[in-house]
Amino acid sequence: MRRIYPVAGIALGCAWAVGGDKPVWEHAIRTVVLLLVLLPVAEMVLNRRRARGDAPIPRLRHGPIITAKLSLVVLAAGAQLALALVTSWASVIVGIALAAVIIGVGPFADSFFVRDPKAPPHDDGSEPS
Repeated sequence: MRRIYPVAGIALGCAWAVGGDKPVWEHAIRTVVLLLVLLPVAEMVLNRRRARGDAPIPRLRHGPIITAKLSLVVLAAGAQLALALVTSWASVIVGIALAAVIIGVGPFADSFFVRDPKAPPHDDGSEPS
């Protein structure tokens, strides 16, 4: 899982930076769509590894992942709006920052975003009822 963060960070940072001539809301929508599409793709890759019988693969916790992704996009949009007041390079700066945050923080957030591979599929970290 940790190897995906540099690829995802660079891809999302570039996607944000390339659309510098578009409104911020377009950046935000495009990025949310990309982020929400990447989650099922990652889940499919993990499921294939599980089916092959490789080492136990942790299950993703969708709620915290989606919350973190949406928060990141909101922060990026706010940063771009603020930076646009002082520089025409706002989308490039935010794209670089977005890539840096995903690459730098992503691997450390894994422990919060994944469940124990031995836990039952319905275990979301809460106490069983």
